[in-house]
Parts: sequence; C-alpha cells; structure tokens
Amino acid sequence: MSKTNFTAKTETIDTIPDMLNYYYYKEIFNDKEINDIILICEKLDSEINELDYSDISVDMKRRNSVSYLPINDETSWIYDKIYDLSVSANQEMGWNFNVDGINQFMEYNTYTDNSGHYLWYSDIVNSNTNKLSVTLHLSLKEEYNGGDTEFNCGYEILRPKFSVGDVVIFPSYLLQRTTPILSGVKRTITLNVTGKTFR
Repeated sequence: MSKTNFTAKTETIDTIPDMLNYYYYKEIFNDKEINDIILICEKLDSEINELDYSDISVDMKRRNSVSYLPINDETSWIYDKIYDLSVSANQEMGWNFNVDGINQFMEYNTYTDNSGHYLWYSDIVNSNTNKLSVTLHLSLKEEYNGGDTEFNCGYEILRPKFSVGDVVIFPSYLLQRTTPILSGVKRTITLNVTGKTFR
C-alpha cells in the first residue's frame, strides 16, 4: 500500500514510556467518508457477539453486533488510508514495530443500549502477530451515553474522549475496554495491523 501524507490534528497522552501510549488522528475521516462507510457496512450481514467467559467471570465479556468488511473496489480506500495512518503513527511514536499489512477483514461494530460492551481485553491474546490495534469512530459522542473507550496502562486507567472521524492507534498488547452503553448506538471500525511475531 502506498505511503500517504495526511494533515490532521494528532494527540497523545503524556505517559512514559511511549510503549504504553496511544496516538490519534482527530477527524481524519470527513463527514462524507463516514457516511459512505456506514452505508457500506449497514448492507453487510451481521452476527451478535455474546461471548461468555464463565470460567473467569459471571459477566459477559462482549456484547455487540459485528460485520466483516471485505476488501474490494468499494472498500480498498478505507484499508489503504487506515494502514498508511498506522505506519505513520508507528514511526512517530517510536514503537517501530515490524508491520507488513492487514491480514484480516476489518470489523464493523455496533454497540446498542442492551448494555452493549466489551470488557478488558488485549488484541494479542489470540495472535502474537498483531502489532497495532486501530479504531475508527463512526459516531458522534452525542449519539450515545456510556460506551467509553478506556485503556489500562497498569498504573492508571485512561479515559480519552473520541468523536466521529477520529482514528486511534495503539500497541496491540495494551489492555482496552468499552464500557456498557446506557442509551443510543455506538459504531466503530476496528482492525489489527500485523507483522512478524513478537520476540
């Protein structure tokens, strides 16, 4: 995929070291692009994720609906743009992970007021080739209550506020969660940028 230069506001949290940091591009996707993505995703077949990790908790680990975004002429620009942003963030933050592409379809996630949520998890649990985790926010914060994105850095819980068009990139080993939705609907695109296994 081509390397593209993007002009956008970027922000990070002030943590040391940066290996427990995130990087985000504010409103890097414009309104038209967001609307186009939602229209594409709403046509996809979806499945309900209700994962119950009863061996570790009586609570349900994850409750949301998921669709998988194929790579084709209609969607390749989304993959290209997000991959290029991820490569830039990887360099800018000094993570310098060995990354070589995206080897799974993006997930289109919908969290609704049936207490949709995702408890603490890491994206390297099932694959140590996942290097960067990426979330594209498709909803205005005013469209839902609850559903906050949180990161666990070990010594503090980070509670950043994101809005529609923001892209958040962070190391895949960083713990994250989505708190329960109280009302409304939250939509996101998530994916992992992969590379050679961690050593």
